[in-house]
Amino acid sequence: MRLPNPASLTQRLLSFGQVEQSPLREGNRTVLYPSSGALLEASRELIRTAKRTIEIEMYIWACDDVGRGFCELLAESVTRGLQVRVLYDAVGCWEESAHLTALAAHGATVVPFRPIAPWRMRGNINHRNHRKLIIVDDTVAIVGGANWGADYDSFRFPEAFLDVGFGVSGPVVADLAQDFRRVWAMESDEPIPAAQAPRSAFDPPGEAFADVPVQMLSGVARGDRSSIRRLYSLLIRSAASELFVANSYFVPGRRLVRHLSRAARRGLDVTLLLPGHTDMKWVQMAGRATYEPLLAAGVRIFERKDRMYHGKAAIVDGQVAVVGSSNLDPRSFRYNLELNLNASHPALATALRSVLEAELALSERIELATFRRRPWTQKLWSRVAYVFRSLL
Repeated sequence: MRLPNPASLTQRLLSFGQVEQSPLREGNRTVLYPSSGALLEASRELIRTAKRTIEIEMYIWACDDVGRGFCELLAESVTRGLQVRVLYDAVGCWEESAHLTALAAHGATVVPFRPIAPWRMRGNINHRNHRKLIIVDDTVAIVGGANWGADYDSFRFPEAFLDVGFGVSGPVVADLAQDFRRVWAMESDEPIPAAQAPRSAFDPPGEAFADVPVQMLSGVARGDRSSIRRLYSLLIRSAASELFVANSYFVPGRRLVRHLSRAARRGLDVTLLLPGHTDMKWVQMAGRATYEPLLAAGVRIFERKDRMYHGKAAIVDGQVAVVGSSNLDPRSFRYNLELNLNASHPALATALRSVLEAELALSERIELATFRRRPWTQKLWSRVAYVFRSLL
């Protein structure tokens, strides 16, 4: 096993960023939000303290008390004279979007991404916007995996999904603002003015880590939805001592399974934190079809019990922390618009590790011998689900 070389890993991210048009930006202030409730509460606080603009991308924006509460905060922001722009996914909000229509009636600019109605369709209906992003005053942004709804508000509902995210201020926010404008241009005929100068003394809510190098990765600049798949391939190949991945919908392709297996065989500590309790049974069955070769290679797999684990995060060599919206599945790697932040900062990676290890303590470790003894019907359905993984 190689010894970790933080400078080498950071250099690889720098080189990767040049190719992907996603540079690693120095000098950011970054807050780790360890739960879905913390993510949502920080988003509310940002909306309350906004002075100029609020820009949002959201996959699921539920029409429940939590989702309508965000609409009320944003309507008040419009009343205060702020420019509010919302891009929501038409499939993610398929069940109900009346609250978003009402928000538009208050004066916000609300645009659906890839509407399903034939007369409004743009592009491929299978390409969805899975991002969760809020940018305030071109100064502070929050990126994570939590949607806006009661299922994700763990402060109000203890049984809500588990999630993590980052709040950032600093140079990387300009990249996020530009990326938002690119996605907005895909769906709206209304141009957005260039980002304004950042507000002074305005940081994400919470205790921030200072001087954090952060890289935004979305693939929108290149028009290439495979950039996050390439990121994970790079991180796995570059890791020298450990790889800790937490993911909610884990259905890796055969290439990624090989990368993870080889990393474990060359002596890396490879740990996967995945949901045991899930809202997507077919996705879980497909993912479990990959467990046996991973376990045989020495990968440690844990399934979080009792509550749905919805976070998407990774730690590499105690140096790089990754948080965002991307799952390790074909939909995130091929079809969806996704958004991740990579932070090259040991203290932040250590803080994220503490959050994830707390979930390991409430998880069941999957043992190879026991897993092989599961009923043949489970094995069959897992294989069937894996064949159709691109459709899940």
